[in-house]
Amino acid sequence: MESIKHKMDCLLKEKDDAVRRANESETTCAQFESELARFEKEVDKVQRAIAKTEDQLDETISTHKTTQDKLEIIDKEVVDAELQVGALKRRIALLEEETNRATSRLNENMEKIATIEKLVFDIFKFIIDRF
Repeated sequence: MESIKHKMDCLLKEKDDAVRRANESETTCAQFESELARFEKEVDKVQRAIAKTEDQLDETISTHKTTQDKLEIIDKEVVDAELQVGALKRRIALLEEETNRATSRLNENMEKIATIEKLVFDIFKFIIDRF
């Protein structure tokens, strides 16, 4: 009987240990579930932040592409304007050369006119003096 009592005590002790371990395991499980919920919330939060950042990246890339296209257009316009400025400078130089030649011819013609006027005046004077 003593051995049955001892056996019952051992079984009772084992049951109490098992119940204690089960309670501890349930407590630990509850803590893990709590941490799991917290980590899932954190993961959701990080995923939303990643999605937002990806949206911003897409928007930035789109803006960069648009700006790059505008820059290329403006760069072409600048090159065209520089070519036009170069052409206008050449045209101004040619017009200045032509103006200098025209001024020179004008001065030569004015000198010739003055000479001819003097000759005509001398001829009239000669004719008037003779008659």
